[in-house]
Amino acid sequence: SELENLDVEADALGTDRQSTSSSDARPPLRPCQEACLEACGKGARMIEMACGSGKTRVMRELADRANGTVLILVPTHVLLAQFAKDFPSFCCVGMGYNHCIDYDAEGFICVYDSAHLLANITFE
Repeated sequence: SELENLDVEADALGTDRQSTSSSDARPPLRPCQEACLEACGKGARMIEMACGSGKTRVMRELADRANGTVLILVPTHVLLAQFAKDFPSFCCVGMGYNHCIDYDAEGFICVYDSAHLLANITFE
């Protein structure tokens, strides 16, 4: 039914390293997500996809495949809070979080205006 499809799509939008023991537990990637991951593998560094098409899932896949520290930049605190739910092991950087920055975190979710606080971290 239509509601079941929405549930499947919502599940595909985001999982995290802690709650998933392997990528097999996630629903299969959609063709647009696979194409985006392929483009990123060839050097693309900006994800531009329609609303609801699974950008968060693509970012989760990229973060899981990354060798090194991951940085996700967001324009607003609303998106910071949204991504914090999908990436619970990442450190949030932005107003209200700057007093507890864990510089040893595996990744960071940061609002643009606070990115300067991560100037001493090397991202490869």
